[in-house]
Amino acid sequence: MLLGARYDQLEQDQKTRSLNTATGIFSNPAWTFAPDHGFTYNGGLIYNFANGIAPYASYSQTFTPTAGTDFFGRAFVPVTGDQKEVGVKYMPPGYDILMSAAVFDITQYNVLTRDLAAVHTGFSVQTSSVESQGGELEIKTTHLYGFNISAAYTYLDAKVIATNTAGGLGKHPVGIPMNSASLWTTYRFAGGELAGLTLGGGVRWVGDQPVDALNTLPVPSFTLYDLTARYELGARFPTLKNWDVALNVKNLLDTRYVGSCDDAQDCYYGPGRNITGTLRARW
Repeated sequence: MLLGARYDQLEQDQKTRSLNTATGIFSNPAWTFAPDHGFTYNGGLIYNFANGIAPYASYSQTFTPTAGTDFFGRAFVPVTGDQKEVGVKYMPPGYDILMSAAVFDITQYNVLTRDLAAVHTGFSVQTSSVESQGGELEIKTTHLYGFNISAAYTYLDAKVIATNTAGGLGKHPVGIPMNSASLWTTYRFAGGELAGLTLGGGVRWVGDQPVDALNTLPVPSFTLYDLTARYELGARFPTLKNWDVALNVKNLLDTRYVGSCDDAQDCYYGPGRNITGTLRARW
């Protein structure tokens, strides 16, 4: 059993300077002082049965400071929320396998959304709230015949429950896919000429996501592939037993895809192929 309480206190000092186009001089207004505070609570309960099954339930609250001001210079208040979750974990006795399933309900309040006033372009207001309900399935293995495997699927039904956008109630928030899945596996060679070498790869799939607040268009789903290779130098050079080198490739096929959108006119491509080499020492 876990029970917890947290107290947050924050202070924000902000000022918005404006340019006098006639003189070329910026104004220097006084600082706006905005204090805030809040208590949050969390609790959880899990029971481990001898057969490897462990059901659990949890509840938690959030308090997240939000920087910035609205058009009138008023500081944003913190985003608050709560999460309720129940699930079950299963670890078969004698095997390094963990399987888990969970369902959850998450609600956020005071979420930022675009200020719709014509003269307030570029500003935001806190008139949105979002409720997310869904579930997750996950399986992980550790050193199972040399393999580490991680597979997951998430179903996320997020809906807007308060908004300043006409017709936006009940719609899905921009940029949040309803379905996503991933699979990642690595294999470590324990002996022979390839001892110390780890090879791995994975696939990430992200389903359709809304382009705008009225869900008039979807951002198409996309699939990305990744690769990794790591070599422990100590396997061949004993004096370098704490060193390893690695090569990681994200978006192996250099797939062009739309990663996110602000609205139907403002969308952005996701990152292309990214290759990273690392040299690491541990002590």
